[in-house]
Amino acid sequence: MRVTQTFAETGNVVGEDVRTLANSSSGKLRPIESQRYNEWGIEAVTNREVPRHEALARQGDTLLETARTKQGEEAGALYHWACEAYADALQLSPDAAEALVGLGCGHLALASRARDPGARQALLAQARRVLIAAEAQEAPAAGYNLACLCALDGNPEGCRMWVTRCEQRGQLPPAEQLLADPDLASVRREAWFAELAR
Repeated sequence: MRVTQTFAETGNVVGEDVRTLANSSSGKLRPIESQRYNEWGIEAVTNREVPRHEALARQGDTLLETARTKQGEEAGALYHWACEAYADALQLSPDAAEALVGLGCGHLALASRARDPGARQALLAQARRVLIAAEAQEAPAAGYNLACLCALDGNPEGCRMWVTRCEQRGQLPPAEQLLADPDLASVRREAWFAELAR
């Protein structure tokens, strides 16, 4: 059965509740700074030849990739800003599959950093909503990220189901990526995972 949930049905996935929960992973509650897109040398979205929602999604991609190279609060702030850029893109184009996947990845990254179990579960729920919406759009990376989400959420059978779907669709990343992805650490000792990663 294919889920047909859209972004419009999920509501604002980067509302104040998620910002506050994600910020609590550092033990501090603070508002997100307003200068979201101009720190760390990242330029504001200005390209007029690209539709604004695509430019915002690309901005989110840049912020997400930059966050992966940082640590601590700097990485956390970049993940937040990436989520905000994706959410802004989705406000303009609610069915933008790449922005849905990006937002899901941002929430997964924040969930993996969250120290508070309640914050982690809330972020995983947000990621699940947008990744299911991306899967309904047949976004190639949605299934793999849903597998990562299941692994992070302690659901090895769900992870197996999504990894198997990716393999059947020809969308499974190379074995090196499967073995290096920290989101999949909880399933690496599973026999089915070892078989896939050969």
